[in-house]
Amino acid sequence: MWREFNLVNSYTCEASFCGPTRGVHSGCHFNMKTLEEVGHAFCRTLVEIGDKDKYKKVLQHLAIRYPVNAPAKRGYLDDDEEEDE
Repeated sequence: MWREFNLVNSYTCEASFCGPTRGVHSGCHFNMKTLEEVGHAFCRTLVEIGDKDKYKKVLQHLAIRYPVNAPAKRGYLDDDEEEDE
């Protein structure tokens, strides 16, 4: 994949509602809040190792496209369905 898309770094994040089988949280089930926290921490890590200027541009673009106080009309996956039609 790194050759096809000219990627310097490539990351995969796998998650399960069943939770870990080892460690401190062994036997605990994950919920949506836990998975959102994992995603948040993962994204913060990417920001820390990435280009700060590029990050700021992406945030500006997202703020314009998805305003915080705008009513939720559609999901982000709905954008793809319109393009296919």
